[in-house]
Amino acid sequence: MKILWLGDLDKDAMWNQNFFYERKAFGKRHEVFPWGKGFAHYDPKMDAFDVDGQFGPFDMAVCSEFFLYTAPLKDLYELDCTKVAILCDNYRNGIGMRKRDWERDGVEIVIHRYNVWIDEFQAACPEVSFYHQPWAVDEDVYKPRLRKHYDVSLLGNVSGHLYPRREKALKLLESSEINLLRSPHPTGFRYGTTTKRVEGSKIGREYAKLLSDAKLGIATGGKPDFAVGKYFTIPGSGSALLATWCDDLEGLGFEPGINMIPLDVDHAAEQIKDLLEDPDYLQEVADYGLQLIRDRHTWDKRVEEFTFWYHQLVGKEETPGSA
Repeated sequence: MKILWLGDLDKDAMWNQNFFYERKAFGKRHEVFPWGKGFAHYDPKMDAFDVDGQFGPFDMAVCSEFFLYTAPLKDLYELDCTKVAILCDNYRNGIGMRKRDWERDGVEIVIHRYNVWIDEFQAACPEVSFYHQPWAVDEDVYKPRLRKHYDVSLLGNVSGHLYPRREKALKLLESSEINLLRSPHPTGFRYGTTTKRVEGSKIGREYAKLLSDAKLGIATGGKPDFAVGKYFTIPGSGSALLATWCDDLEGLGFEPGINMIPLDVDHAAEQIKDLLEDPDYLQEVADYGLQLIRDRHTWDKRVEEFTFWYHQLVGKEETPGSA
């Protein structure tokens, strides 16, 4: 397939590089042409027919999340190709806005990260096909490294409003003697914004290196319990995942006590001290977690599975693993 990927420049710009790794994985399997602010050839005066005529024809157009797709392509609705939208923050108060945007662009398929409240999106948009595609990892970036210098990492946003359990765990760990790895949160900086990246914060490969430098990595969903990227990047980096449970995890192959450890938020410091006394068990959890990620949760596998699902949807023959 030839895919028109609509969104602002993502490489080295976003706070969450997983969007970039997703696009890169699609580009390994298909021909992907990015279009939006910051990309070469971008011209805001061109409409969908101009872009398709000069750089297409395209079989599919993918609209990035709204905060990364800030310059909608005019007349995309009229273009003769399948339109797909990526949905990350599926809070119910955004249903009206998403429905309006998807109708504007003629979106037929929505790739969603989380299942919480997705039934309400489906009810509001019955003409759209929804496809669950959780976060994943680029295994060339998120991978184990040699020596670990920290007991536990707690990275990312610790806002009490968005992540109350992270905030609580952090306070408990900071008052303990546990060797804690912290790094400033980059905030929501992205291409074209005036917000500067927080000094000392890490993204991309540097962030992956941080995760791999701790024996344990803490992940929590927000409000509600989304299986955020850390549920995949922590074990993908060779650290044992210590996390609050989310409903999606069982279906994704996570097993408490086997390839992840449920986090006791109220007694986080005591729990971690006990776990550190059994390094063989921690290594076993880390090894099984890494195996799960490599087997099921890489971006390459996500793209392969979506491609197979899409061809089944439109009635084309393709088997998993074929180009």
